[in-house]
Amino acid sequence: MFKKIVSLLTLIFAVFSAFAQENGNLNNGGFVFSEKETVYLADGNALWMLKNNKDPVMIEEGPVSMLQAYDGRLYYLKDRYGEDTYGFTSLIDQTPMSCLMDGTDKKCIGASRAVGSHFDFAGETSPFMELDMFIGYQNFTVYDGYIYYLSNSGISGEYECTGKYGYGEETLSIPGKYESGIALFRCDLSGENTVMLTGAIGNSVAAM
Repeated sequence: MFKKIVSLLTLIFAVFSAFAQENGNLNNGGFVFSEKETVYLADGNALWMLKNNKDPVMIEEGPVSMLQAYDGRLYYLKDRYGEDTYGFTSLIDQTPMSCLMDGTDKKCIGASRAVGSHFDFAGETSPFMELDMFIGYQNFTVYDGYIYYLSNSGISGEYECTGKYGYGEETLSIPGKYESGIALFRCDLSGENTVMLTGAIGNSVAAM
């Protein structure tokens, strides 16, 4: 069954191969791409390599996303799931990884970054409503010799949250704040020399 799925995906890729670029535009959801006679597949449970239609070889066990290739290496995020602060099972952090195209020389190229939300209503102890969205390595992209991603900056800020509530639809305006606003980052392919290219440009993915 796995080989049939991969064969179908290979055919789909062949149709659109003219649009693929080795330099990073392969991260269409981090799902599948082909390099010569080899197919790479991130299926939510592992990262697989299928060469010359032989049995698949596991490169990385566990959920993987944002799979890309650049200059003879694979780049991807290792996703870790667990129980969040509300007791639900969800994505809780991401770690950037890299290896050679044959799966060897695997290495971590950056620290794990949290994923999830922290939310507190304004109350008697604080006039602010606190909202922090932790987004890990959002839009992790390898391009032109660098890695780019959106993530939390550690920069705090304030905002005004206005909305209607109750049967009378009265307008309520609550001052809000965030402790770690989202910014655009760039680093070397090794994960070193990280530069924050912007200041905090919001505190939620939707604001992007």
